[in-house]
Amino acid sequence: MKNLISNYASVNVGLEINLETKSAFGRNLRGKSIYAKPIFNYRFSSVDQMMAWLDKDLARRLEIKAHEVARREEKKRALENNPYCVGDVMYDSWGYDQTNIDFYQVIEVKNKSVLLQPINGKMIPSEGYSSMAGLTAPVKNSFYGKPIRKNVSAWVSNGNPSYYLKISHGIIKKYENEERGVYCSWYA
Repeated sequence: MKNLISNYASVNVGLEINLETKSAFGRNLRGKSIYAKPIFNYRFSSVDQMMAWLDKDLARRLEIKAHEVARREEKKRALENNPYCVGDVMYDSWGYDQTNIDFYQVIEVKNKSVLLQPINGKMIPSEGYSSMAGLTAPVKNSFYGKPIRKNVSAWVSNGNPSYYLKISHGIIKKYENEERGVYCSWYA
């Protein structure tokens, strides 16, 4: 029984077992409060049924923990190499009533971060958009403003990393629409 309680503690669950009432109570050990949030509170018809359920639940929790550790390791490996190069053009799209586009150029690359310099954009003549929408493209090496340092982040799905940079209103993506541009809109 003590082994079961310590195994549950390894997955951040405080387990309390009452053999008289045939009940099991699990509490979240990650909680900041002394009254941590209950995870489960079950009563069983027999002690054997309770132990079988606890063994099955513990196996599931250990599997989830192993998966989380593997995901963390994948992400850590992905962040060992920085995919960005000096001269890469980045952009972010933001806005509520309109779509604003900010362009950046990578001016310095470190192991886990990049230094971005804002650059100007230009409107691309395009048809099929309203009078207050169109396409915009960056003007490389047309710098303005102060440079900003951003840490490289990664998301790994099926072993394939996707890299991005976080910003206050979303993420900064790599600009790859060389001939087309990016949609933007404005109002009066």
